[in-house]
Amino acid sequence: MLVCVNDWTLALDSEQPRDIAYLDFSKAFDRVPKERLLFKLQSAGIRGKLLNWIRAFLSNRTFKVRVGSDFSQIRPVQSGVPQGSILGPLLFLVFTSDIPKLIHSNIAMFADDIKLYSNPLKDPGQLQSDLTTIKHWSDAWGPLTWHHQVNEFYSKASTSLF
Repeated sequence: MLVCVNDWTLALDSEQPRDIAYLDFSKAFDRVPKERLLFKLQSAGIRGKLLNWIRAFLSNRTFKVRVGSDFSQIRPVQSGVPQGSILGPLLFLVFTSDIPKLIHSNIAMFADDIKLYSNPLKDPGQLQSDLTTIKHWSDAWGPLTWHHQVNEFYSKASTSLF
């Protein structure tokens, strides 16, 4: 995040515009397909006992819902990485680690949040192109959905939101 703030401050100081897109994967941790995550882990060189341990960590998980003092029936978890665990965010980052290789704008990622930013004077369509690329990535690796907000700023005096 500090890199983003520094880049944006330098852009403001030099009166250079920036287009910025904020992306948030909806229910990201719940929707990571287990088999596709395991494939990406293998592609990253994780094998043997560690891969088997992660597979076991993601398998045979159950949940129940509590409303007041009542509990639902126990149900199996079909996909996702455990929220609240130390390993969950790390596994999500492994799952999304190929996104920066596909993007030409500046990118900052933290857990299920992504910030893309670019100078529209250098390449006016770059941010939109990268948003389309991420949409295609989501369709291919899904079933992740995401919400986004695009901001642009120009100089010290003007900021506009879409």
